Amino acid sequence: MRFAYPPYGPESGLLFHSKEKSSFRAFKLDHGTIVWPNELDLAAEYLFYLVFKEDDRYREQFRQWGYE
Repeated sequence: MRFAYPPYGPESGLLFHSKEKSSFRAFKLDHGTIVWPNELDLAAEYLFYLVFKEDDRYREQFRQWGYE
């Protein structure tokens, strides 16, 4: 079974392969980001971007990170 949750579709390059949803749910927080036992993680700055992408105060920082 393969899971891809928005905004992570096939075009994003982030796919999570597992036989059970419980593997997907096995995430934990580590150093401010989401990680799974198989070492897949979401970058903390990307999570910040998702929350504040409409806030002009951070636009320059997002450009530096390559998100805009």
